[in-house]
Amino acid sequence: MIEKLRELFYEVVEDDTQIINEDTVIHRDLKINSLDLITLICNAEEAFEISISDKEVKSFVTVADVIKCIEDKMNK
Repeated sequence: MIEKLRELFYEVVEDDTQIINEDTVIHRDLKINSLDLITLICNAEEAFEISISDKEVKSFVTVADVIKCIEDKMNK
């Protein structure tokens, strides 16, 4: 799952030299704006067949936050 999510981040970031791990801060380290984040979340929802609320998206700070949210939803 982490590899697929990493691929989705790279599609949005468009810089495959950027290191993306669980500690990566989405806005600061990846320079992702809110539109890019929404694109990423829509792609993740489709890839993992889940739904992520706006409230959840607003709480994301690190890649680990996104992973935890997706794992929680997939385990329901």
